[in-house]
Amino acid sequence: MSRQVPETLFFGRAQELSQMGAWLVRAAGGEPQTVLIDGPAGIGKTSLLRCFLAGLTADHCVLRASGDELEMQLPYGIVTQLIPHRVHGVADAGAPQPDPISIGASLIDALGKFQDRAPVILVIDDVQWADTPSLHAITFVLRRLRVDRVLTVLVTRDAADPRLPHGLHRILEEDTTAKLTLAGLGVPELAQLNQALGLSPLPRWALARLRDHTYGNPLHTKALLQQYPGALLSAGDTVLPAPRRYERLIAERLDGCAPCTRRLVGAVSVVGMSAPLHVAAELAAVADPLEALAEAMTQELLIEGAAGAMPRAGFPHPLLRAAVYRGLDPGERSRLHRLAAGLSDAPGIALQHRVGEPRAGPCLEGARQLHLVEIEGTELAPELRSGLGLRVQRDDDGLTDRYVARLPERQGYLSPPCLDGTGPQLVFHQQHIHLGCVTFCNEKWPILAHMQDCAA
Repeated sequence: MSRQVPETLFFGRAQELSQMGAWLVRAAGGEPQTVLIDGPAGIGKTSLLRCFLAGLTADHCVLRASGDELEMQLPYGIVTQLIPHRVHGVADAGAPQPDPISIGASLIDALGKFQDRAPVILVIDDVQWADTPSLHAITFVLRRLRVDRVLTVLVTRDAADPRLPHGLHRILEEDTTAKLTLAGLGVPELAQLNQALGLSPLPRWALARLRDHTYGNPLHTKALLQQYPGALLSAGDTVLPAPRRYERLIAERLDGCAPCTRRLVGAVSVVGMSAPLHVAAELAAVADPLEALAEAMTQELLIEGAAGAMPRAGFPHPLLRAAVYRGLDPGERSRLHRLAAGLSDAPGIALQHRVGEPRAGPCLEGARQLHLVEIEGTELAPELRSGLGLRVQRDDDGLTDRYVARLPERQGYLSPPCLDGTGPQLVFHQQHIHLGCVTFCNEKWPILAHMQDCAA
């Protein structure tokens, strides 16, 4: 069991902190600054803000508020957090609420008095849940800051949220508004996070795979590291899980869908991150796949492929696919893999589905097909780009088929020595399948290594 760790673990973001420090210097010199920090839930927006504020000296004035889902209908809930004793008439039961202009004027007056003593940092976190009257009042304020010593920081998941007032949208889209869109953490930061959690070290390739799976989201990555053993996260032949709370949320969404929609979503998860709609419909036995896809899109379970192309359904995030795939009944999952193998004309894809279908004994047909799988070069082949395919190449002896894939060297996926002592060796978890040995770098980069021809 991992030791208890604080909830405020923070890694990386040195460049972002430096930028915010520079904007504060400009604001302190009488050039007001508006900063927008956006990014998905769990990406570390609040942690970045907390770290920035913790580094301030005592000669700064911080006014801070945050939105909440339960207080979205509370008029001026944000403003009263910023200046709790300076807004009159807001909390009077039954009294008409003051208009945003008068509340905004009160906030401007308060900012003027505070900045006479020190630069002001005005922070609003979770803007997507802020009440509308407060947002109108703050928009009024931002439009009137000229030579004020004020740094305004607005934190939200989506700057294009239609709930935000049009006036605030215009301010956020101006060139004078500084923008920080947070991306996920890199492999070095994830290694630091794993160490800070008191867990056993993971191989670099496993951390790189975990980063691809979570897009480097600190919240999701931390949950996976704490909830699942390192052996599972380092098993290259499995679909990585999703955090348990995330799995429950997705299960609730699926439960609210029609049976045909649930079957379609499950079928897509077996094929991969996306699938041609007609293939998923055949696997799921769905007569009207467009209707099922529409419901899945409404529930934010699937997304549609590019308009004008062959209809395609896919998942917006690897974690969503993982939650659906691992939520399937094992027997149903195996059945879908068996059907998918039969529908595929690509030998590599069909073999991958056979690997996903547990069987009681070895598959002689698979052993006859493969003698040796070799990795050449460092550039990804078009076959892999288009659907995890492997091209078949007849060996010089005219008898042996080689499945050749080109794999990019990605963050430690390859390491020496080679199988024959002359090149880089693939050192991932091995699983005995089809009388041979199948090695997977991850579900995105399938590698078949050293399959023995045992059928002769």
